[in-house]
Amino acid sequence: MQIQKLTAEDTALLEQITAIEQQSFTDPWSLQNFVDAANNTCTTIWAAVENEQVQGYVVCFCAAGEAEISNIAAAPDCRRKGIGALLLQTALDAHPEADFYLEVRVRNFPARKLYEKFGFQDLGIRPDYYENPRENAVIMKRGAPAGSLGL
Repeated sequence: MQIQKLTAEDTALLEQITAIEQQSFTDPWSLQNFVDAANNTCTTIWAAVENEQVQGYVVCFCAAGEAEISNIAAAPDCRRKGIGALLLQTALDAHPEADFYLEVRVRNFPARKLYEKFGFQDLGIRPDYYENPRENAVIMKRGAPAGSLGL
């Protein structure tokens, strides 16, 4: 498996990401959302690819010393195999000076546990952030490592 940084021209891979997104979330991004993200100079999409098949992906927005994990998911048949951890580490490594933020459903305990392993801590709650079903989000933050440039 290899990690690939995608562009808007990687249509076939972005289509696979969109399919994983639709299988993973009740309010999924569209293909156009992913194309727009790939065209944004502040956003990076990485995909874990094996035999031309996307196993998982992460979308990271970074500006002014802060980064946000916008989306992260593994294909249903690839879950619990470390792909999410590999992708999360890729995003963190790409922006070592940044403070990272993300939102996660309050009841998504497996994801929260993964984020905690990478040093994310609960920062607060966004009431009714998610729809289908309506649920609060936990805002999590991972500060830039000591000694980094951090803006």
